[in-house]
Amino acid sequence: MNVTGGAEAIYLPCIWLNPTTQKAEVGTYNYTALMEKFQKQVEQVQGNPPELGNQTLSEAEIQALVEKYDPQNMSQTEYDEFIRYLEKKGVLSRLETSDLGMSRITIVPGYFEPAYIWTSSSGMGSSVPFPA
Repeated sequence: MNVTGGAEAIYLPCIWLNPTTQKAEVGTYNYTALMEKFQKQVEQVQGNPPELGNQTLSEAEIQALVEKYDPQNMSQTEYDEFIRYLEKKGVLSRLETSDLGMSRITIVPGYFEPAYIWTSSSGMGSSVPFPA
């Protein structure tokens, strides 16, 4: 994807959390700025590819996972904990976990920064001005 900007920015409607009032409000966000930030992230990754997980678990760690998790009967929360454990141990990278059913795009306008959009598993995100 290549985003080239003209003089006109594109603003799209949204509902955002006002950090002062802690209430949801209707507003807009700068879609053009968001896409430009994502394009920069893509360029950074192409120039410096992320590392993949390269660690292995010990037999004791594997046994502990076997006792804790039942792969045939896991809640989404248990699955997320399991994958995060593997990520923390270096068996999987953030890039790899984004393909394992954990990647959700979350838009939290007005919470961490003016707006922050990220995928939960890859940790990649971008802030954009909210409301526009």
